[in-house]
Amino acid sequence: MSRLRIVAPRVYVASSLLYLTNSVVIEGSSHNGLVIDPAVTVKDLISLGIDLRKAELRTEAGFSTHAHWDHVLWNPALGNAPRYATDSAIQSLQAHRDAMFAEMVRVAPGHPPDLFGRGRLTPLPPEMHCVPWSGPLVQLMRHSAHAPGHAALFVQESGVLICGDMLSDVEIPLLDLTASDPLKDYRDGLHLLSTVDPELRIFIPGHGHVGYGNKEFQYRIGADLKYLDSLEEGLTCTDSRLSVPWLQAEHNTQWSHFHGHNEPK
Repeated sequence: MSRLRIVAPRVYVASSLLYLTNSVVIEGSSHNGLVIDPAVTVKDLISLGIDLRKAELRTEAGFSTHAHWDHVLWNPALGNAPRYATDSAIQSLQAHRDAMFAEMVRVAPGHPPDLFGRGRLTPLPPEMHCVPWSGPLVQLMRHSAHAPGHAALFVQESGVLICGDMLSDVEIPLLDLTASDPLKDYRDGLHLLSTVDPELRIFIPGHGHVGYGNKEFQYRIGADLKYLDSLEEGLTCTDSRLSVPWLQAEHNTQWSHFHGHNEPK
């Protein structure tokens, strides 16, 4: 049975059990596909390739929404298509590749080293506002929330927003603490995503569950803004997503970054 499920016309999602990670495929008009953030284990990527063949889809292009290890993976099962990311994301990957590769080996070993990120991703410069492929128009929405060179993708034809690591119902906002103003970057990213609201039908986070409709969209934006406000103001955070131990640890790191001490209990 295929793991690919249709969430909108010509838009498919395959979810991994690891971190509830979502891979997205957009179908073109000639049995071609744009594969976005394929993840996350070797088995997941091979299964995705098999599912694409069963669906008679040929990979025309790949895209990485940002330069974290679980978003720059590839496998021969997906073909030898060109792969893209923003120029800023690729610069970040080049600067941190060794650490990201080590994390990949620790968490999801076995991926082909020569297909990991650098040298395989073609940078899309700032003047490019769409993914270069022959299928439906896929708009690039660039921001700096979560990671340098992060890009969401909006498929206007179907009203689908592919969020990258934003708007998750299972993960708190994870900030780029190396940035000069990570809270502002994250709020700016949320504001940018909110501009698609009138046309939005479905949104797909990198981790978590697919969201449907503007009501759920606004709820998740509100939840993330509430978390950011609590973090900045030093208020005790009651976000239900912190029930997961590794996310609580990430929250503690973020709290300490802004306040210089652990969150009071």
